[in-house]
Amino acid sequence: MERVDVVLVEDDSGVRWIVGQLLAYSGIKYVSASSAQEGLALVKRCNPKLAVLDVRLGNESGIDLARQIRQFDQEVGLLFVTGSDSLVVQEAEDLDVIGICEKPFDLSVFINQINTALKLA
Repeated sequence: MERVDVVLVEDDSGVRWIVGQLLAYSGIKYVSASSAQEGLALVKRCNPKLAVLDVRLGNESGIDLARQIRQFDQEVGLLFVTGSDSLVVQEAEDLDVIGICEKPFDLSVFINQINTALKLA
C-alpha cells in the first residue's frame, strides 16, 4: 500500500466522514479505520507520518492503541481527539503525543493542528 500522510482512527462514522473530507480537500493523503485493531493494521501497513486517534473508540481505547503503536514505531506523530477527558493530558505526555484536539472542534483550527503535526512528524 502507498504511504499516506495520515491514518485516522475514529469510531463515529459521521465524524470520520467529515474529517476525511477535510483531509482530502486539504490535499492530505489519508486512510481511515473505525476500530483500534483496524487502525493498528493500517499504521503498520501504511507507515504514516501522523496517526489521528479518537481517545474513546467504543469499547476500545485510543490511548491503548497509541501504546501499541509506540511499541514498534517511535517516529509516527500522534494526535489525540477527545470529548473531554482530563486523563488524556498525562497519557499524552507519556506517549510523546504531538497534540490533543477537543470535540467539538472548529474545522479550520483542526486542519491547522493536522498541518502543524505533519510538519513536526
